[in-house]
Amino acid sequence: DNIAPTAAMSPLSSYYATNPITIAYADSHDDQSGIRYYAVFVDSEGSPRYNGTSTSCDLTVSEGSHSIRLLVMDKAQNFAQTSRTTYLDTTGPTVTITSPSADNQWRPQSFTAYWTATDIGIGVASFEQSLDDFSWYLDDETIGQQPYYLGEGTWTLYVRATDSLGNLGPTTSRIIKIDGSI
Repeated sequence: DNIAPTAAMSPLSSYYATNPITIAYADSHDDQSGIRYYAVFVDSEGSPRYNGTSTSCDLTVSEGSHSIRLLVMDKAQNFAQTSRTTYLDTTGPTVTITSPSADNQWRPQSFTAYWTATDIGIGVASFEQSLDDFSWYLDDETIGQQPYYLGEGTWTLYVRATDSLGNLGPTTSRIIKIDGSI
């Protein structure tokens, strides 16, 4: 047997929201002498995280991007390898309310609140907003803006965002003061 085995990893997703991530390589095979072992390496580690005959393994990795390399050795000492980049994202987006600015007073009128979000992973999928923490309104848009008309008083606008993997970020708030006397 001088034919190398095949090396294939699944699933095809590159982004994961939970740890550990499961890497399967059941599609790797050898039609001649049979598989001797699989070895799975993470990033540039010299020793494999897994070395054995099971066709899948669970890897605990830190948040961020990782290179996963699979080496398949057959019983005749032929080998094949493949690699893929995967990303662990367990953190939701961070929202910044850009308008209205903090500590400003507004006359009773309609105005539009604006916010932005940053996500270190796959990206922002949606926003949720609440006025005085009463009920949350889901906004499937990735543009952060909402018109309001508020009567006199002090109001609190709450905004949070979810990324495309379903990670909910922290809630950001802004006090809005409406004063008819100004």
